[in-house]
Amino acid sequence: MTLSIQEFRERTRPEKTALLLGAGASVPSGAPTGPDLAHRLWRRLAKTPPKSDDLVETCTILARRYSRLDVVQQIVDALKPLKPTGGLLGLPKFGWQTVFTTNFDRLIEAAYKEQNIPLVAIRSNFDFTIREQETGIRLFKIHGCISQDDVFGHKSSMTLTEHDYEQHSDYRQILFTKLSDALISGDVLVIGQSLSDPHLSSQIKEAIQIKQKFGAPGTVYVLVYDQDDFRAPVLEDRGARIVFGGIDEFVHEMSSIV
Repeated sequence: MTLSIQEFRERTRPEKTALLLGAGASVPSGAPTGPDLAHRLWRRLAKTPPKSDDLVETCTILARRYSRLDVVQQIVDALKPLKPTGGLLGLPKFGWQTVFTTNFDRLIEAAYKEQNIPLVAIRSNFDFTIREQETGIRLFKIHGCISQDDVFGHKSSMTLTEHDYEQHSDYRQILFTKLSDALISGDVLVIGQSLSDPHLSSQIKEAIQIKQKFGAPGTVYVLVYDQDDFRAPVLEDRGARIVFGGIDEFVHEMSSIV
């Protein structure tokens, strides 16, 4: 049975909870969804109506037809001007244990800066080696960041194309290991991920299975904006706790007890 937003708030212990933020967490701050970004690429580069809603497929096709630089520059142009607002801006003040995101934008970094809370962004294995001694909440950007790509001369790139997904472990193995550890060892709050995302679903199921097998502590909570009464019970049967609501609503509720 799904939790109400109020029950969700009462169960959440930020200091013992890792955040996993997906695209839906950035949308209220003006970020495009994956399909929106794919459509932008078709219109700006191919000068045609969208041929696909899938961002990975779109990036793969257009990077081959034009260039990776063209694709990356369009994504940077779309995401760089964004500023955190509403719930995303207020999220840092609750003292989360650590933060993971699949987003390329820099909204989380900007939100922590606005709240004057130290944050250390880890965008690849290279960053982990260089920045592991710095003080601050760890932000693991498991798909990379608009601030780094090999077309700009960096050692790692955003995970955009099918080839990038095949090669992601070469540059972000440590980040995915950290995510796996967080999913297994304590509470995790997933915000802004669709329940239809097969990668998310498999991660949650695997984490819950290991928790049950070894008696590992913690619960996986999933805050979902789009109510999905078909998929939610499947994850709940596995042990996840689901609540339907948005990040703005959740942060408002959290603020009432801080």
